[in-house]
Order: sequence, then C-alpha cells, then structure tokens
Amino acid sequence: MNVKVVGNNVIITTVVSLEELKELNKRKPEALVLTEKNGDKVKEIFRVGVGESSLSVYGAAFSGNTNTEPKLAMMTLDISGKPAEMDVKEYIADTYGAAILKLSRVEEQFLPALEAAASEREAISSMISVEL
Repeated sequence: MNVKVVGNNVIITTVVSLEELKELNKRKPEALVLTEKNGDKVKEIFRVGVGESSLSVYGAAFSGNTNTEPKLAMMTLDISGKPAEMDVKEYIADTYGAAILKLSRVEEQFLPALEAAASEREAISSMISVEL
C-alpha cells in the first residue's frame, strides 16, 4: 500500500488492480474482510470493496486504477477541509490512521488469495473435457 498526498487529495494505492479486487470478491470474498474473534463469535470489523472512493474504520472502497504500470487499485480522498494550521501527515494519521492500519492487514490477504483462486481454477479446468 502506498499513501501519497497530492495537493488537497490523499491517494491510496493497493498491491492489486481493481479487476483483481473484483476477482477476489467473486472467488475469495473472505480475503477482502478483516475479522475479529470474541469467544465463539467472529465479527467482521473491516471490508474492502469497489465503488466510490471512501475510507473509514469500517472499510475501504477503491474506485479506479493508476495510470502507470502495473495498474493498481486506487482511491482519492479530498482533504481540503483540513485545518490550515494542522500538519498534513498528522491530519491523515488522526483522520484515517486506524483505517489505514486495518487496510494494510487486509491487503496482506490479497496475493495469497489470488494465487489460491488461480490454482483452483486451473484444477477445475483440468477436470473438464470438451467433446465436439
């Protein structure tokens, strides 16, 4: 994950593309969720998805890909309401810090889940024969 400030915007990119996030949602949706176990109960505490750019302590939504290669999912957050006297890094840490940490933890699940999904697809494909 990369967090960058450009003007009055915070741009957050992740390690996968928007299409890969959609693939995870379809084949391995559990990889987009951070859970917390409390006794016998498992509670969802953070979810990653695709939609209008947003970030909160409950989840993150990526809205597009970067223009550079490799294409990575990104979100753009407007911080024009930041108090002028406040340091931008301090503002981002105060406003989005908890969410960024959770997003980082969920992001660790992306690549292994994509590899598992590809392996499963390959295994399924090898079981299918097509006769004409």
